[in-house]
Amino acid sequence: MNIASTGSSGTLESLIQQYMSIERRPLIRLNNQISSLKSRSALFDRLKSQLSSLKDKADSLSETDASKSPFSAVQATSSDTDALTVSTGNGTTEGTYIFRIRQLATSTNMRSTAQMNTAPSTISDSQVVAGLDSLDTTKSWANAGFDVEPTGTVSFNTGSGWVEFTLSNYATVDAFITAVNDDTTAGVNIYYDDNRDKFVMESDAIGVTLKMKQSVSNGLLAQAKIADETTGLVVTDTIEHDYTTNTSGVQGDVLLYRANFDNSLASSDSGSFKINGVTISWDAGNDTLDGIISDINSSQANVTAFYDQSLDKITITANDTGSEAIQFEDVTGTFLADTLKLDGVTQSIGNDAKFTINSNDSGNEITKSSNTFTVNNLTFTLKQVTVANNDYADASTSSVTASATRDTESITSDIEAFLKTFNTVSDYLKTQTAVNPVTYSRAALAGESLFRSLRSSLMNIVMAEVSSVDSGDPATLAEIGITFDSDLHASVSDASTLSTQLSENPSGVAALFNSTSGVAKRIYDLLYTYTETDNGIIDERKDVIQDQISDLNERSDRLKERLNIKEDQYRVQLAQMQNLFIQVNQERSLLNSILGSVGQILG
Repeated sequence: MNIASTGSSGTLESLIQQYMSIERRPLIRLNNQISSLKSRSALFDRLKSQLSSLKDKADSLSETDASKSPFSAVQATSSDTDALTVSTGNGTTEGTYIFRIRQLATSTNMRSTAQMNTAPSTISDSQVVAGLDSLDTTKSWANAGFDVEPTGTVSFNTGSGWVEFTLSNYATVDAFITAVNDDTTAGVNIYYDDNRDKFVMESDAIGVTLKMKQSVSNGLLAQAKIADETTGLVVTDTIEHDYTTNTSGVQGDVLLYRANFDNSLASSDSGSFKINGVTISWDAGNDTLDGIISDINSSQANVTAFYDQSLDKITITANDTGSEAIQFEDVTGTFLADTLKLDGVTQSIGNDAKFTINSNDSGNEITKSSNTFTVNNLTFTLKQVTVANNDYADASTSSVTASATRDTESITSDIEAFLKTFNTVSDYLKTQTAVNPVTYSRAALAGESLFRSLRSSLMNIVMAEVSSVDSGDPATLAEIGITFDSDLHASVSDASTLSTQLSENPSGVAALFNSTSGVAKRIYDLLYTYTETDNGIIDERKDVIQDQISDLNERSDRLKERLNIKEDQYRVQLAQMQNLFIQVNQERSLLNSILGSVGQILG
C-alpha cells in the first residue's frame, strides 16, 4: 500500500488494526478458554442444583424422627364440622376420639351500668342528603348540599328562655354550629356526623327538657330531618317540640372535655386507670373516647373495648375465654367508675369448655379454658354443644367423632416427587457424560469418570435389595409397586400395592427408605459428598476452574498491556513512514519543478 499516496488518517488506522488483528490472536484464544471454563462452571452449578434437590427429598424420606418423618403423616377428619373441627400437627398419632360437648368456653365481659350521656338529645331521623352524598358544612346554607336550602330562624330553650338564631346571619353551616355551641344561654350542643349524614342536637345538661322550634316550614329542623319525640314524624311546622330522652349517646371523636358525658370533664382533667394490671393514661384536653378505646385494645391488657352508640354504653370483653374475671381500677381520677359508668358493675364471668372424650360419664368430664386445645398433637376446636339436658348419658345427646388416620395420599405424593427428581437427575447425568458411538463427540462431563460412575451408583442403590429391614418387610422398591421402564425411569406402577403396604405396614415401607441401608438414606449419604458446601466434590471442581479462570484473566491482562504498547508502536512507526513518504514526495515535486524551469531556459 502506498501510504504516502493515501495520506488518510482513516486508512492509516485501518492498516494499524489489520496488524493488530494478527497480534490479538493469542488474546482471542485466551478469552475463548475463559468462556469455556465459565460455561463448565455454570454446568457444575446446574448439576449441583439438581443433585441438591434430590438430596433434599432423600433427606426428608430418610428422616426417622416420628415428628418429622413424612411416613408419619396423618390426616384428621370430623364427622360434624359444625360442632367440632380438627387439624394435625407434627408427630400426630393415629386414633379415634368421640366428643360429647356440654359447654363451650365463653369470654368474661362487663358493660356500663347506665347510659354515659342521659342529657336530652335527638338525631336526624334519616340521612340529610338524598343518595350517597353528605353535607359540606364549610359552605353556605345554599351550597352545603341540603336537598332544600333551610331558611328562617331556629330557637332553643333548655331552661333559660328561648334563644333565637337567624340562619342567614351565618356565612357557613360551621359558623352557625360554632355560634350555637358557644352560646351558654342556649345550652345546646350541635354537630354534624358526616359518616352517617345526620345532625345531632343535644342539651348540655341532664335533667332538663330540650325545646326547639323553627320559624318556617322549610327551616333547619325540617331540612335536618329532626323528628318529634312523641309522634316520630319529621318536624315541618313552627310549633315547639320537646325532647326529654337521650338518643345520640356520646361523640367519640371529640376531645373528652367536649364530649357530653353525664360526668363532664374539664380540659385540665387527667388521670389513669388499670385493666388487668396494664396502666392507661388519659388527658381530657388531648384524648378522645375513640382514642382511649384504641389505647385499651392495643395494650397488653388482653381485652377488647367498644362503644355501642345505640346503648350509649361501653363494653369490655376478655380476649381469652374462660372463667377469669377482668381486673380493673381507677388509679387517679374516676374515668372508669364515673365517666364510663363501670362503678359497681357486675361482670358476666366467662365459661370454661366442658366435654368428654370416648365417654358418656360425667365423672370423666374434661375442662378447658379455651374452645381450641391440643391432644396428642391434634388441635381440636369446639364449636357447638351436643349434650342434651346437661346430661352426657341423655338419650338425645349426640356425639362427634374425630379420626386421625395415616395420610397415604400425602406419603405417596412425597415418594412420587422423590422418584420424579431421581429420574431428572439420572437423565441429566446420562446426557452430560455421553459419548456418541458414531461421531465420538463427547458431552461436557464425558471425561469426568467420577460423574460417569455417579449415575451407576444411584441406579445400584434404587435397584438393590435393602439389607437393614426386618424379616418379612419389603426389601426392594418393586415389592411396594415401584418399577423401572426401558429408559430406567422409576415410577409407582402399582398404586394399589403401595397403598396397601402404607395402610397395613407403614413402618416397613418407611424402613425401606430410612433404615441404615435404606434407599433414601444411601442416596442422601452419596449426594452429600457431592453437594456439601466448600468441601463437596462439585465445589472443589468449581474452585479448580475458578483458579484456572483467575490465572487466564491475569495472563489476559498482561497480554492486553503488551498489545496496547504494540499498537502505540505501530501507530508511531507508520506515522513516521507516512511523514517520510510525504517529505520524499515534496522533494520530488520540487526537483521536477526545477528541471522543468531549466528545460524551458535551454529550450
